[in-house]
Amino acid sequence: MFTRCIAERLRSLEPGKMQTRGSLAILPLFGASDPQPEYELLRSDADAKVLVRESSAHGSVPELVVENRSGRRVLILAGEHLLGAKQNRVVNTDLLIPARSKRKIPVTCVEQGRWHSTSESMRAGPMTPPSIRALNAEAVSRNAYARRCFDSDQGAVWGAVGKVLCGMAIRSPSSALSDAYRERAEELDEVREEMHVPAGAVGVAVFYGSDLIAVDIFDKAATLGRFWDRLMDGYSMDWLARRAAERAKRRVRGEPGGKEKEDAALEPLDAIEEVGEALEHTQWAAYPSPGEGYDCRMSARRHTATALVWEERIVVHAQVFPLAKRRRREEEFAVV
Repeated sequence: MFTRCIAERLRSLEPGKMQTRGSLAILPLFGASDPQPEYELLRSDADAKVLVRESSAHGSVPELVVENRSGRRVLILAGEHLLGAKQNRVVNTDLLIPARSKRKIPVTCVEQGRWHSTSESMRAGPMTPPSIRALNAEAVSRNAYARRCFDSDQGAVWGAVGKVLCGMAIRSPSSALSDAYRERAEELDEVREEMHVPAGAVGVAVFYGSDLIAVDIFDKAATLGRFWDRLMDGYSMDWLARRAAERAKRRVRGEPGGKEKEDAALEPLDAIEEVGEALEHTQWAAYPSPGEGYDCRMSARRHTATALVWEERIVVHAQVFPLAKRRRREEEFAVV
């Protein structure tokens, strides 16, 4: 049931015109928007009607509490960066929090060196980079299958955050991923000024050069539009980190810096078709979500993916990531 629902959503999408900045390429995906379910999004300022707080006075690293006092659902995306409280976290899985409800949510720390409160309620920050979102998606899928929980791999996430900070030569007293966004704010602004969400797009496929990095698909164009800047910051952060690493390698080899090569994605439609094949012909596992709907997960030889499905028919959000080459050589992880 869920495999068919998710595959049909992907098959219904049509690609648009590629947008590029250097080797960063964004392919918009167009499709129908569904008016249901209705929901709001977390705000970048503290919202008195939707509070995200520590689970207790002492706190617990892998969980937070969302109290939705509003009369509408709230959508929180896997990979959303939550800032404040005792330490910054990233959300482990897509969540649709019912109106007038309180739920514990699974999260992972992205600020290893702080454990003291800076605010009572947390606010929404930029999306985390695809490299960290992919790592989280794969780890959570393994734990969902083996232990029926949505925990991630905290050590691996700290390592990934450290790699981003170190690769971009960013000093952070608390090893906070948010410091990378602050230090590169000007460059992130420049990317956002060039990359605009096309009217009617419900999803995007992201490439660095010829490599597919991520696919995000939403149930409605309005959601992509409202998340666009935060998503672009996440996509751009990995791209900037990759560019910094490539420049460092050229310096070590004594090669001139020069201008970044304009290397847009090669055969992007073939990459999207391969994703579609993976999503349609690999069995998905479905788990009751901590919010509304079902948390669906798939991990195959080349891709890992998750999807939040509402009322067994509407894909509220799906994310797809190619697996790192190291994982492709490991024993294939299958869910049934």
